[in-house]
Amino acid sequence: RPPRAIVMGVALAEASGDGDPLLAPLEGFGDAVCCEAVDGAAMSTVEFDRRYLAKAFPAVLRGLTDGWAAMEEGGSRRWDLDFFRREYGELPVQVDAGGDTFGARRQLTMAEYIDAFDDLTAAAEEAGASPPPYLRTWNYEDEVPELGSDWSTPALFRDMFQALPPVARPPFTWLFLCPRGATTRLHVDVWHTDAWLVNALGRKRFVLFHPAQRKYIEDGQGFVDLRSPDLERFPDLAKATPVEFVLGPGEIAYIPRKWPHFAVALEPSVSLTVNFACKASMRDVLPLAKRYAKRRSMCEDMLGRTLKASDNLLKFCVHGGELNVEIAASILKMKRDELLRQAGADEADGNDGDALSG
Repeated sequence: RPPRAIVMGVALAEASGDGDPLLAPLEGFGDAVCCEAVDGAAMSTVEFDRRYLAKAFPAVLRGLTDGWAAMEEGGSRRWDLDFFRREYGELPVQVDAGGDTFGARRQLTMAEYIDAFDDLTAAAEEAGASPPPYLRTWNYEDEVPELGSDWSTPALFRDMFQALPPVARPPFTWLFLCPRGATTRLHVDVWHTDAWLVNALGRKRFVLFHPAQRKYIEDGQGFVDLRSPDLERFPDLAKATPVEFVLGPGEIAYIPRKWPHFAVALEPSVSLTVNFACKASMRDVLPLAKRYAKRRSMCEDMLGRTLKASDNLLKFCVHGGELNVEIAASILKMKRDELLRQAGADEADGNDGDALSG
């Protein structure tokens, strides 16, 4: 268990203070334990590496956002809802539809989305309703790169991606904006990278599981739905021990590689997430970065321009998998056979010519 672990039921009651249903104990599990909270400003990189990064052990870190414009109370760049409505209200954003329609999105302006928060939360709190729509994994650097000047990476999170050529650096910096009740379902982060996440506004409840416990919470079809667990499909849930915490404004969560995790917003929230490669994970991550660089170089050469983080083709470069050859050839404005040759798809005959594997 984490250092100074406590039974989480007490900690959650203290965090809510009013019986908040979003802080209720998880159905099907036994006692949870609390993640350790530490003073990050007083910790050296050597100590953080030794205690957390090398061991892939989660932590909540405080004192690391001092001096950020995004966190300056009363400042003109303070990341609250008024700031995003005022500065970017007319900006079109793609919002996840919410509920079980994972991947389905609809376009709203930033102001339309923020102004609907109260109504979205009220609808989601009706009996049997799905969580509200969520502006998640927004690669803001494409459209409003100036937001990157409002924060800086804490020294504790040395990112080995930055030592790679630019073409091999994946676009793993995202903003999340949402009303109360928005959820991120249980998942493992891209490329099994480590992540640090800061709440600029609001509080979120996080639930994590050690990778060794995935056998209790995952089957061939995916992870358990923590909002409504199927106890017949996952009969061993009680054998898994959740690690939980509530992340407040200005606090940073370190989410280790390969740890499944879930989050729910307890209040309207603005969060920043950066996935990074540390020394301990580079052996696993570097081959993926090389494959990403190869795919990206091919696509950019064919398009004649730099890919944006929001481009569907860049998502293919990151995740690989299969891409319909005809669609890819149309996007790249080239012949199907030439695309397969350029991609080095030596398994093309094995997929009946329907998809490009990466």
